[in-house]
Amino acid sequence: MKKTIIHSLITTLLCVSFFAGADWMSTKIRDQKTKSATIVRGDINPIIELTNQAREEAGLNPLKEDGRLVISATRKACDMKDNDYFAHANLEGEKSWNLIESEGYSPSIILGENLTRNFNEKEAIEGWLRSKGHRENILNEKYTHIGVGRCENYLVQHFGGLKQEDQ
Repeated sequence: MKKTIIHSLITTLLCVSFFAGADWMSTKIRDQKTKSATIVRGDINPIIELTNQAREEAGLNPLKEDGRLVISATRKACDMKDNDYFAHANLEGEKSWNLIESEGYSPSIILGENLTRNFNEKEAIEGWLRSKGHRENILNEKYTHIGVGRCENYLVQHFGGLKQEDQ
């Protein structure tokens, strides 16, 4: 119960800061699986801008930043850093979908994830666009929202959108 209340307060604080345009805000998240995650909104904006630039060049609508996806992406990035792995599934074999859904996404949402490490923002986007699967995530017309998380040299994009039958 205590963890749920704390999680709800953190989620509310982060969503308010995103919608209020608090670019300067830095927030720490702590939970049992991730030692710590720091979200600095100015850190992730270039990734979102470059992603939307690629989408616009392909004739697609830009993605909107979603605080829940920012939190799940940041938790994923820090979990990989803290536990020294680099994969879509964590060390317990859990996929990121569970993490994303724990932040409030329902099963009626389609989800995607891109991971990278040891690259700056421009190199990350260029690398993802050269990779078929990552490019498909960035240019998926079904996605409407994005969250980007960084933890030191780990960078994660989480994508979300309604499944076709729910639109």
